[in-house]
Amino acid sequence: MAWVAAVVIAAVAVLVLAAVCVLLLRRLRQLVEQQRTLEGQVEAVAEAVCAIELRLEGTSGIAAGAEAIGAQALPEADADGVGGESIDAEIAPEIQAAIAAAAVAAAGEKARVRALRQVKAPQDNSAWSKQGRVLVQTSHNARPPR
Repeated sequence: MAWVAAVVIAAVAVLVLAAVCVLLLRRLRQLVEQQRTLEGQVEAVAEAVCAIELRLEGTSGIAAGAEAIGAQALPEADADGVGGESIDAEIAPEIQAAIAAAAVAAAGEKARVRALRQVKAPQDNSAWSKQGRVLVQTSHNARPPR
């Protein structure tokens, strides 16, 4: 009678191990597929950066670099008040190229950066305003698909 209980316990243990193995293999396949997707996206970004660098090689200056990636400079004097006041500094062509490459990788070949500008961080550092910004930003986060 005791040997029957031992066989049943062993059978249950084998079934549990088999189920765990199946679940682990499924998860491993998902991770491999995600890795392939990410590798493809990295390759797309690298190709976009190379294409933008080639366009920028023949041009000189910040205005020419902005034109090469499809950016049009906004007047620096009028800020919309969302992020703070505009800074009177120009954005380096390398940064513009990186932003354009990210836009192409995220939105596809027809993506176009129309405007780039730097803004100062707001001077209001109260806990209430920080929490308000946190709530606004988290409301824009996309939820992962189920």
